[in-house]
Amino acid sequence: MNNCDHCESNEVKVHFNSEESSMNLCSNCYNELMSTELEVEIEPLIEPFSLKDYQGSSEGDCT
Repeated sequence: MNNCDHCESNEVKVHFNSEESSMNLCSNCYNELMSTELEVEIEPLIEPFSLKDYQGSSEGDCT
């Protein structure tokens, strides 16, 4: 797992590459950056989670 370049704790979800630099950001840091750049307020997103059924198996993420 690669960690975010900004917060250094969350998993990277967005990769930016240009001739001058590159950034690897988690969803939260990407949203914060876009909010600042666009001068808008972004509402927090629901974090994905997993649930197990009565047999103890998980069928993926729920959002």
